Amino acid sequence: MRACAASVDSDEARFYRDAVGAPGSGKCAVFVQKLVPADRSMVAFTVDPVGGRPTVVVEACLGLGEPLVSGSATPDTYVIDAAAHSVVQRHIAHKETMLMTAGDSLEDRDVSADLQDAPVLSDREAVETARLALELESLVGGAVDIEASYSDGRLHLLQARPVTAAERTDAFRVTWSDARDAELGWGRNPANFPVPVSPLHASYLDVAFVGGINGWQAEEGIPAEIIGRRINTYWYMAELPTAPVDASRNLDDAIANLADLWQRHYLPEIEGHLEAMHRFDLIGASTPDLLAHLDDVLERATRIWTLHFLLLTPILVALHEFESFCSERFSETGLGASDLLRGLDNETARMTRELVALGEKLCTGADLTEDLHAFLSRYGARSEGLELMLPAWSENESAVMALIRIYSSSLSVARGEEAPASSATIRVDAVHRAREALHDLDGVSEVFDAKLAAAQVAAVLSEDHAFHIDYPLRLAVRRVFLELGNRLSRANVVDRPGDVFMLDLEELREAASSLGSSDLSGLVLARRSEMARWERVAAPATIGVDAPDGEDISDGEDDRISQAYASFLGTGGKRRDSGAAITGKAASPGQAVGVARVLRGPDEISRLAPGDVLVVSTTSPMWTPVFRVVSAVVTDIGGTLSHAAIVARELGIPAVVATGVATQVIADGQRVQVDGSRGSIRLL
Repeated sequence: MRACAASVDSDEARFYRDAVGAPGSGKCAVFVQKLVPADRSMVAFTVDPVGGRPTVVVEACLGLGEPLVSGSATPDTYVIDAAAHSVVQRHIAHKETMLMTAGDSLEDRDVSADLQDAPVLSDREAVETARLALELESLVGGAVDIEASYSDGRLHLLQARPVTAAERTDAFRVTWSDARDAELGWGRNPANFPVPVSPLHASYLDVAFVGGINGWQAEEGIPAEIIGRRINTYWYMAELPTAPVDASRNLDDAIANLADLWQRHYLPEIEGHLEAMHRFDLIGASTPDLLAHLDDVLERATRIWTLHFLLLTPILVALHEFESFCSERFSETGLGASDLLRGLDNETARMTRELVALGEKLCTGADLTEDLHAFLSRYGARSEGLELMLPAWSENESAVMALIRIYSSSLSVARGEEAPASSATIRVDAVHRAREALHDLDGVSEVFDAKLAAAQVAAVLSEDHAFHIDYPLRLAVRRVFLELGNRLSRANVVDRPGDVFMLDLEELREAASSLGSSDLSGLVLARRSEMARWERVAAPATIGVDAPDGEDISDGEDDRISQAYASFLGTGGKRRDSGAAITGKAASPGQAVGVARVLRGPDEISRLAPGDVLVVSTTSPMWTPVFRVVSAVVTDIGGTLSHAAIVARELGIPAVVATGVATQVIADGQRVQVDGSRGSIRLL
């Protein structure tokens, strides 16, 4: 009892309180509860993991519940219609061991042969558990997550808690399938992978994305190998040291010739690979030929990702070193790198102008059908994220219309306001002032001009590369998987084509090679349920031993590449002890007061209203269009060269990055004051 009470001052408890802004050390109540010698254990949550009518999902295992909540056991899954109180779907897992009490200790026991493939719960028991969860939901006034058990036929409630958007990382318990993985430091990139990834997307990342990174590192001469894992449905990567290798290119040459490398080498090769993918007749091909094409697509995708990082590295180094130069040379003049890089046209800017034009047309009540089709013919490959499950804009016009409506609303709000100074005009004036400040310094002007030219090319390509690489590649790969999903669905292997993303590559190949010989609908249901459950848990940025601070992509702190990526990715900040403010890095100057809209991913963009404060873990080019309608941006992570920082400075809106806790502490709908000059957010 004393040890339990004293745990309030443990390192873990103090860390948790700091992370969520809870009061300091104090007294701790000790809750004494009778141990239920469970013969069956369940978790249930009153949310709909698939999207449809209200449901309760119950997962169950034999014995005590620790293997269930830790993720080390594959549970039976039951989906109960919340209105009819009936089981509408079930998936029965194979069971080999269960955890049981043995006197004062616990032990793993073998499951008898007659129970290994038998249901843990009867339909009546599954419904009884669901009813308990629904009763608690009505008491709490919102969705709940419960733990329960059966002992000698009697249902026991062990724990209940409301489901919120801010479940903490202390619930992110990892069971390592390979003990060697526990000895590595694992990091994740919330910019590209903010929520759980589907099994098929994880398989694709493991082959093409990780393969592309390792191909780039070999050409860059970085002595490391990246490996990836889907851990509790989130995507993590770790780094293994390798023998030193010689770089096949000179980084300074790549920076100086970035435009030429892109136009004459990288872009033509990328377009050639994408064209080869599009030429293939997906619908007319036999299934064996389609599977062979999949192998070809994965090989081409791996090469495209290598080219992606060969391009991104000089982009980030050029921007980082230009910002460092400006900070050193112009600290007394007030000139910043952002002023010298504003107003440069790029694909995202052109797309945004078209969205604004569509918003203006919507204000007049005109029919947008033809204009929308023309827009999608150019930008239809774009999506609300990199996850392969997500439809492209060309497959989901409603996502584009949501953006157009946001722009239409912002135009109505902004009518009569004075137009701000042109970004291009600000840039031209800033360049003139910079050259005047340097004209008496021998050789420095030439260095400035070279760094400026490289940084301006890099600033454009930092946005354009997603238009030419990320979006079209994702769509090309998605189409192959969806065609395989169509065939699995017609053969009744899965219920619908999109279920294919709940399989991994090995499972997909096996199912497609023997169409109709298996029914994977139960597995799909269990996987969807698993993703829904883990999405409610805040996945930590790092896990494992000596976990890296973000994605460590190089072999030394002083390395130019690692510094540039660190500036891009950034690190987390902390909440002030007063509890009145959150602090981070000042990324774009100015102040704004507005309603905070805490979003988990770009698929929630439609929730934004003009003047809202965007609060997210981090941003990527997928977020750029909404920066024109929000009053400020706040992120958990990111550096001075992160996407959020660069775009906010370009558009002249306040931004604070690297807060570490903003999405956890700021409540959705809460009014906040953002000070982008001081790097603070005050809760009002």
